[in-house]
Amino acid sequence: ELFFNKRKRRGFTLYEAKKIMNERNYYGAMMLETGEADALISGLTRKYSDTIRPGLQIIGTQDEVKKVAGMYVMITKKGPVFFADTTININPTAEELVEITMLTANAIQQYNVKPRIALLSYSNFGSNEDPNVRKVTEAVAMLQQRYPGLLVDGEMQANFALDPQLLKDNFPFSVLAEEGANTLIFPNLD
Repeated sequence: ELFFNKRKRRGFTLYEAKKIMNERNYYGAMMLETGEADALISGLTRKYSDTIRPGLQIIGTQDEVKKVAGMYVMITKKGPVFFADTTININPTAEELVEITMLTANAIQQYNVKPRIALLSYSNFGSNEDPNVRKVTEAVAMLQQRYPGLLVDGEMQANFALDPQLLKDNFPFSVLAEEGANTLIFPNLD
């Protein structure tokens, strides 16, 4: 009934709503929505879109959020490394990269980790003027202007972002040169 009330004006009948609650991802998302569960882990045997759709349909997003993004966490000897968005937004604009970056930064802060963010590209700090590179450069400029306390830089290749010595030797002006990045924002799904 809760699902039906959320989705009745979006093409679901009461019968379909009852039937869909037999699917694990929908049932699990409803448990999260009602406070009966604290987390839901999914995706091993399903397509990514089939694991995220129930959460969006049942829980939704925060009011001010226009985009959703995926984030992976890899635990390494040096600490966690976060990767976003490698799953949802095919070719985001510069403005969308800003929103993805801020969604990611906010999520990382919930883990009590200070995000050090590199926006990735095949180019390093203006070495190429391709439109795909320019959108990353524009996103970095917007982020640095709007969020001056955020440690964010780019455009840069991942090897520089993850190796502070390499970054310091080649691009000592980067705000990430001391510690390197712990967060990588990808410019598209490729």
